[in-house]
Amino acid sequence: MKHPIMILSLIALVFSLSACTFGVDSDSEENITVYSDRHYDSDRDLYDMFEEETGITVNLVSGEADRLINKLENEGEDTPADVLIIADAGRLHRAKEADVLKSVESSTLESNIPENLRDVDDQWFGLTKRARVLVYHPDRVSENELTTYEALEDEEWEGRVVTRSSTNIYNQSLIASLYAINGENDTSAFI
Repeated sequence: MKHPIMILSLIALVFSLSACTFGVDSDSEENITVYSDRHYDSDRDLYDMFEEETGITVNLVSGEADRLINKLENEGEDTPADVLIIADAGRLHRAKEADVLKSVESSTLESNIPENLRDVDDQWFGLTKRARVLVYHPDRVSENELTTYEALEDEEWEGRVVTRSSTNIYNQSLIASLYAINGENDTSAFI
């Protein structure tokens, strides 16, 4: 475990589980069920390390975030899920609004995860941050021409930008972050 993000993720997973009720399988071994929309081999490696270190089996249920949130809503109190791992603050907000999350009290999480990466009610904890980068064709755009999202407002970029739909959660989160940084008027002009 030499990679800091792996260590942070494992710590967060282990201590998130401190508020969970573990299930019992047919062999009377402890187990947890993780609902996750992540699809990385490194996550499975973390679960394997967690199992090896704790003896607790991780039952992984994979799916798209919105479907997992819907699944949790439908299952209600009978859900087998102990942990929900999803990407993007917008989806975390959706999960909280759907009332499928519970508060976690953990001094370890609080001391390892900055306040700005935690829900005010301790219902979720951010494990990673995403870089929102501009990608451009180097033969058509100089790196000095386009250095911020706000620069996309300039007329020279009209008709030259490809982006996801405004209904996409990543774009909604981008606009929310621009709103938080630049305010309503500047964000409206940008949109």
